[in-house]
Amino acid sequence: MRFYPAAPYRRAATIGADVVVVLLLVLFAALALAVNEAVSGLAEIPGSIEKVGTETRGALQDAATDVASLPIVGDSIADALRDAGTRAGGGAVEVGQNGREQVEHTANVLAFAVFLIPALLLLVGYGPNRYAQIERLTAARKAMGGTSQTSEHARTIAMRAAFSLPYTTLLRHTKDPFGDLERGDYQALVRAAREEAGLPLDG
Repeated sequence: MRFYPAAPYRRAATIGADVVVVLLLVLFAALALAVNEAVSGLAEIPGSIEKVGTETRGALQDAATDVASLPIVGDSIADALRDAGTRAGGGAVEVGQNGREQVEHTANVLAFAVFLIPALLLLVGYGPNRYAQIERLTAARKAMGGTSQTSEHARTIAMRAAFSLPYTTLLRHTKDPFGDLERGDYQALVRAAREEAGLPLDG
């Protein structure tokens, strides 16, 4: 396969466009990571709730252990403290965990969207044309790459160039493209055809 035209200015333009696309994809990825990090920072809020719940439950369980040895009412008070720790502390822990998981999920979804949407738009806009260019360059190399400029093949290519290429392309190589064709001077027209196909001018 042939990925880039041979003409220096067209080759430079194509490489430049490819580099811009790659840099944009890197930029989108960096923005996605920044969004993920920023949103993930909000997980500190439910994380604090979870921490408070854990500490509350632990404190009530420690208190229950301390009072369990009291005569008569020790076990009842200990059970009440443990129950309170489970309800209050455990509930806060559950709320904190759910909130943190939701924030992390939201951060991942937003980061994915920030990268995927612009990346898809960029690739859908650039990719098909770039692929078509590669196909044209590859086909041109197969069709013209090995032809002789002094054979009947050269005349056929010169005719195609004179009758199908833009005048601006023809005039870059000859001041009289149709006169060259009539005189059998095919070299400039073949060069024009090879330039348009993205092949080296002399080949």
